[in-house]
Amino acid sequence: MAEVLSVEFQKACQLHQQGYLQEALQCYFQLIETDPVFWQCYQNIGLVLFNQGQTEVGLSYLFKAHYICPTDAMCLNNIAFALHSSGHLVEADFYYDKALALNTHASFVLKNYANNLLSMGELERAAEVFDNLLKNDPENFEARKGKITVLLLKGDLLSGFKAFNQQREMLNPQVYQRFLQPLWQGESIKEQTLLVHETQDAGFGFGDMIHLARYIPWATTFAKKVIVECKPPLVRLFEHLHENILVIPQKSTLPEFDVHLPMSLFPVVHKTQLDSIPTSPYLSTSKDWASVAPLPKTSEIKIGLVWAGMPGRTQDKRRSCPFTELLALLQLPKIKFYSLQKEPIAHVLKEHHCLPLIEDLSAKLNDFADTAFIIEQLDLVISVDTAVAHLAGAMGKPTWLMLPYDPDWRWMLNRDDSPWYPSMRLFRSPKPYAWNEVICDVKSALIQLFN
Repeated sequence: MAEVLSVEFQKACQLHQQGYLQEALQCYFQLIETDPVFWQCYQNIGLVLFNQGQTEVGLSYLFKAHYICPTDAMCLNNIAFALHSSGHLVEADFYYDKALALNTHASFVLKNYANNLLSMGELERAAEVFDNLLKNDPENFEARKGKITVLLLKGDLLSGFKAFNQQREMLNPQVYQRFLQPLWQGESIKEQTLLVHETQDAGFGFGDMIHLARYIPWATTFAKKVIVECKPPLVRLFEHLHENILVIPQKSTLPEFDVHLPMSLFPVVHKTQLDSIPTSPYLSTSKDWASVAPLPKTSEIKIGLVWAGMPGRTQDKRRSCPFTELLALLQLPKIKFYSLQKEPIAHVLKEHHCLPLIEDLSAKLNDFADTAFIIEQLDLVISVDTAVAHLAGAMGKPTWLMLPYDPDWRWMLNRDDSPWYPSMRLFRSPKPYAWNEVICDVKSALIQLFN
């Protein structure tokens, strides 16, 4: 019987790995009917359900597996990881400790344990664990990535950016070897043309491009000419960064150039430290190159809202605020709210019957130049960590940024301002997914500011 169960379990695991989740679940449940203490089945059911968004039910199955087999470190690690992912950081820390008590040197536990410490803001403890992992495995990607995050969150930008680009070059060498021309190292190239190009990987988005565009005017002081390659929605916006640049959309035929630089290398070449960041405003707009009509005049305070990032992007769930939390802001008088969300997010305005309370501008936002034109007419932008927040900050527009408990490295920790954007004010969640408290602080600040 045990041999038959083992074969059936392997078949279920194979279905699981191949993505046939419902079929795998059915097999796991059948195995439990035959053997009610088959703890590996409970564990795998928990993992499937948790990854499908059924957090509490998934955790229940993971705990059931642990009760049956309390001495398995991987089982404890899975519980801790699920708790971490759902924002229960202190509880996760407890179960990681239990897992490490069973297997002190388990790298799969140590990696997750360090990331949980990072989410808790325990930078020194996290760095110590990452360092220990790297001693045993210098090429450990997760440990290197975690150590880089610690450096950047602490404000050690020069070391952090150097390590970041070394890591990226190892993982994605084609970015740096894309051209036969040499990399620009920051030397004077007065008789040469510099190509600035996008880092073509899944983790480099519009916000990153806007954030790093601050360095392009600086680069023009070294080169005869600067060519900027970027995604099409950024072309019209970037064309006005400086008179001595040529902006072309990605995948276009490139003009001749002498040296090149991926945008992610700008902070390294610039040798950026906290006190030497090229700050905003560095992006601007004009009605002469906008493709949309101006907003109607109103005596009300005009505020733009962004509550969610791009669906499917890494960390989007963590950084996005449920729209229902924003409803408390709509109660304030003498304020005209505008949604700067693009589809498919903007449809929630209709679902919640909020279109009379918030004007949906998604149809006007054809590219970032149009978005900049709209932002210029607003009194304030309130946003989660998205490209729109970077754009508003880059324009010098008063911007209130709503951050999760464990923010992106740019926003550092324990401060309500940003060295990257002087016009920005940070509102931080005091604990994971506590958006209601962030909105409460924003509402109080709006009342105080506009009386």
